[in-house]
Amino acid sequence: MTRDKFGALRPAGLAQRGGSSYFCDPRGRIVGKASETEDEVLVCDLDLDMIREVRNTWQFLRDRRPETYADLVKELP
Repeated sequence: MTRDKFGALRPAGLAQRGGSSYFCDPRGRIVGKASETEDEVLVCDLDLDMIREVRNTWQFLRDRRPETYADLVKELP
């Protein structure tokens, strides 16, 4: 899922926000898209079997090394 804002930035006329939050499946196909111009709550069914299949096939999480993340996640003073 991604989320975005829509509407004009202030000061008026500075730029237009794009809008259109969406859900996509693990292969990048959009399965639900919200309005580009209206407030909206987007609810979408996701295929959990597909998500599991893609995770097992691509193996991104297999090679994680969380023990090496300490310096990256350490709180700064």
